[in-house]
Amino acid sequence: MHFEDPDADMPLEADEIKALIPGHITSRAQLNNWQQENILAAKLWGFKGLTKIVITPAFIVKLHEKMFYKTWTWAGKLRQQDNQRGEPWADIAQALTKLSEDSNCWLEEKAYELEELLARLHYRLVAIQAFFDGNGRHGRLLTDLLYYKLARKQFDWGKTLNEKPLVIRQRYHEALQAAEQGNLSPLLELMCS
Repeated sequence: MHFEDPDADMPLEADEIKALIPGHITSRAQLNNWQQENILAAKLWGFKGLTKIVITPAFIVKLHEKMFYKTWTWAGKLRQQDNQRGEPWADIAQALTKLSEDSNCWLEEKAYELEELLARLHYRLVAIQAFFDGNGRHGRLLTDLLYYKLARKQFDWGKTLNEKPLVIRQRYHEALQAAEQGNLSPLLELMCS
């Protein structure tokens, strides 16, 4: 799922340009297009190239790297500073280990219906904010890959709602906020619609 960027016409900031690998990108619209191509290559790698997915911190990092390695110098590297959201940076590795252990236990024990399990995994992964950027896109792709490998299905992420991408993006952020309060229903609804 690719959300429309309301800031697509804005120029990139100096720290963003410094971390970019391609030197020809100067606007957010160019960046979005370039990233989307990188992400499509990661999807191909995941959907066609992987026969089985085991949730580990190493796999979580590898997927992020595959999604952004042609774009950012920090692709596949855990965040090294605190930000407004997410785990303190020093706790990220431990949080990913705990998430991996919990997710694998849920799968083994069939603790939840698959869709709810994947919603829980998605929310917790995004809440950790393991990377400098791309956490939502990364979480959605990881969730989609697992759903496909386990059930040969894919989530719609609001595609069937006939709403503008900015509206779907807002619903996604609201669903994450509801999940933070313990209500997974909006996230599940968006994933499956």
